[in-house]
Amino acid sequence: MAEATLSAPAPSQSAWKGAAREAAIVVGLIVVAAIVRWPNVHVVPPYTDETEEALRAWAIAQGELRPLVNVDSYIGALWSYVVAAGFLVFGRSAELPRLASLAAGALTVGVTYLVGRRLFGQTAGLLAAALLAVNGAHVLVSSHVAWSNCVTPLFTTTAIWLLLRALDAPGNALRLALAGLAWGLALQTHPSVIAFLVGAAVYALWRDPRLPLRAGTWLAVAMLAVGYGNVLAYNLGSGFDTLTQAQRVGSEYAGGAGLDSWGYVASMLGILMLIVHTTAGVVDPRMTAVEYLVDPRVLITLAGLLAALVWSVRRREPLLLCLAVPVVVLIPALNQRWSPILASRYIMPLVPIALVMITGATVALAARRHSGPSAIWATALGVAGVVALAQQGGLWVYYQTEVAAGRSNDGPWSMIRLVEEQRRAREPFVVHADLHLLPTGGGGTWAKALDYLLELEDVRKDVSPREDGARLRACDVTAVTLRYVERDERRRPARDEPRHERYWIAKPAPLGGERREEPGRVAVDGPYSLPWVNRSLFDPRAPTFETGCE
Repeated sequence: MAEATLSAPAPSQSAWKGAAREAAIVVGLIVVAAIVRWPNVHVVPPYTDETEEALRAWAIAQGELRPLVNVDSYIGALWSYVVAAGFLVFGRSAELPRLASLAAGALTVGVTYLVGRRLFGQTAGLLAAALLAVNGAHVLVSSHVAWSNCVTPLFTTTAIWLLLRALDAPGNALRLALAGLAWGLALQTHPSVIAFLVGAAVYALWRDPRLPLRAGTWLAVAMLAVGYGNVLAYNLGSGFDTLTQAQRVGSEYAGGAGLDSWGYVASMLGILMLIVHTTAGVVDPRMTAVEYLVDPRVLITLAGLLAALVWSVRRREPLLLCLAVPVVVLIPALNQRWSPILASRYIMPLVPIALVMITGATVALAARRHSGPSAIWATALGVAGVVALAQQGGLWVYYQTEVAAGRSNDGPWSMIRLVEEQRRAREPFVVHADLHLLPTGGGGTWAKALDYLLELEDVRKDVSPREDGARLRACDVTAVTLRYVERDERRRPARDEPRHERYWIAKPAPLGGERREEPGRVAVDGPYSLPWVNRSLFDPRAPTFETGCE
C-alpha cells in the first residue's frame, strides 16, 4: 500500500495530463478539418455579396471606417473586425476573408467534439466531430463563404458548450456569464440566432427550473447585452434601423407580398427538408423535394435524425428538440425560399448538435450490442469511414461540375493572375459594365468579383462605359473574355471603349450568332453559367431570385 501510494501520480498531475490530451485531440481535429476544407476554398462557390463585407473589413483595417454594424444593419460588426484584424496581421490579400471563414469552420469541428464529449462521452464526441469535418454542406458554405452568417455555427456551438458547462455547475456565476457573452457575440453574426437562443433558454430552464432565481443568470443576461452592445448602441442612435432594414429585406424575400398560411406551411416544409439534406451533406441542388428524398444519403440521414430525436428524448436529453422547434417555427417566417446551397447557412448551427445526437445514439446502440470498447470503436470508425467516402466523393464531383460550368471563381482568378504577371506600368484592368448583369449567386456578380479581386490584389482598375441602348440577358451569355488592347494613339476610342492606349478589358464574349469586331487579342476566355435557381421546394407561388432573363 505504501509503494502504491508513493508511485501514484498527484491529482493535479493527472488532471494536467488529461487536459493536455484533450487539447491535443481538439487541435488534431481542427487541423484535419482545415485540410479537408482547403481544396477550392477560393474557387467554389463563386463569390457572393460577401465581397461587400470583405471590402468593409479592408476599409476598417485602413482606418477609413469604425462601424457598429455590418453592411446590413441587422448584423453586428464583429466579424468585420475579425477579418480586419486578419488584414492587419497578414496584409492585403483577397484570399484572407475566405481563409478566415475556413478557420472558423475548422474550429467549429473542435468545439463540436467538446459538446459531444460532455453529453455522451469521448467516442461520441470524436465521431460527431469527424462527421462534421467531412460534411459537404459545412465545408462548402460555412467554411468557404466569407459571410458573417457563415461563421454563426462557431459562435452558437461554443455558446452551447459553455451553457452545458454552466448547467453542470449551477452555482458558478462565471460560467453562466461566459455563456451569456457567447450568445451575445453569436447574435451579432445574424439575427436568426434568436431562434437558437430561445431553444437554449428553454433547455436551460428544463435542466434547472431554479435558474431565474440565480444571480448568475442575470449576470449572463447582462453579459449577453455586452456581447451585443454595439448593435444595441447603433439602434439607439438610429431609431432602431436594424428592425427597419430587417423588415425591408424580409419583404424583398417575400416578393413584396405577405406570408399567408400556405406559404408559411410550405416554408416550414422547406426548412425541414433543408435540415435533413444539409445534415446529410448533400450539396448538388435538386429542383423538387422528391429528388432529395430518393437520395439514399438523405433517407438514411432522415431515419438517423428521427431515431436520434426519439432516443435523446427518452434518455431525457432534449437539447436537439429544444433547439429544433423554435428554428422550424420562427425562421420560416423570414424566408420562403429554402433551396440549396447557400440557404443552408440559416440552419447550419443546428447541424453540429444533430450530429452529436446521431453519434450519441449510434455509440449507445453499439455499446448495447457489443460488450468491449474495441467493438464500439470499430463501429464508430466504420461509420465515419463510410460517411467520409460518400461526403467527399460527392463534394469533389460537385467541384468539378461547377468549375466546368463556369459557376466558380476560376475565371476571375485566372484573369487577375494573368494580368498581375504580364501587365506593364500604368496598364489598367477595365471591368466592362455589362458584367454587373451576370449574377453568380447570393447577390454576387462577375463585376463584383473582379472589383473585389482588383482592389485587394492592388491592381489598377477602371470601369468601361456602356452604350445607352445596350441590352444583355445573362441567360444568353456563355462565356466571359479578357482581351489585351494596344490602341493606336491616333485612333479615337469608340463610344464603349476606355480612353487608355493599352489596357486589359473583361467583358461578355460575343453571343451565339453575333458578329462583333473586338479590339485586341483574347488572353482568357472562360465559361459562364447562371447560378442555380433559388426557389421554394413546396410553394410554386414563392418568388425566385432574378436569373438575368426576366
